[in-house]
Amino acid sequence: MSENKKILSLTAQDGSEIRLEFHSESTDPDSFNIITEAEAAENGVVAFQLKEECSYEYGLPDGLQLKGDPRVVRPSKINSSSGRFTPGIFVGTLELDVIDKTTSNKKSEAVLEICSAKIG
Repeated sequence: MSENKKILSLTAQDGSEIRLEFHSESTDPDSFNIITEAEAAENGVVAFQLKEECSYEYGLPDGLQLKGDPRVVRPSKINSSSGRFTPGIFVGTLELDVIDKTTSNKKSEAVLEICSAKIG
């Protein structure tokens, strides 16, 4: 798998898998960090980590869209199943919802950690 691409596997409410794909627009190899759930729990953080001040493209399967802080999650105007993820200077835990575009029902959720660029 490419170093600038990571997939977050989510479980939908019906038990199916939803793949939330991120592509870093940065050449920084540390723009992604994925740690074990045990390590995350030990350190009080989330296992899937992105870095502040980096920009990412995201994509979901057709028919789904990502909802979250509108300062960070920016759906594409062409296809709302994809878009840009731009945390800027936001640091901390970010909760996201995966929504069915047809019914507006929540299908799944994701929790990401946005880490400081100054640490690590």
